[in-house]
Amino acid sequence: MGGSTKFFRSKVILADLTPQSAILGWYQEKRVCVLKNQILLIFKMIVYKDREMGICSVGRVLNKLKMVRSIEYDIHTNNEYNRNKWEPINDLLI
Repeated sequence: MGGSTKFFRSKVILADLTPQSAILGWYQEKRVCVLKNQILLIFKMIVYKDREMGICSVGRVLNKLKMVRSIEYDIHTNNEYNRNKWEPINDLLI
């Protein structure tokens, strides 16, 4: 996740992946942890879907993050929570 780590560094610090965090995600930091795990999950989904083409781009990851954020913003249940969750990287998803 080296390139993604540098890309998100200004907003969310993604720790190096260990076998445990790659499988289970991060759990130490409660506030940003949900967003970090969502970024990790979306990254893994993109890698899985694009594995046969041998590509994985930050652009595809960002597009998927934008789509998920948009869906969560449209959900009226717990809307303030969703908006607060995405706040650290909102400017990256414009």
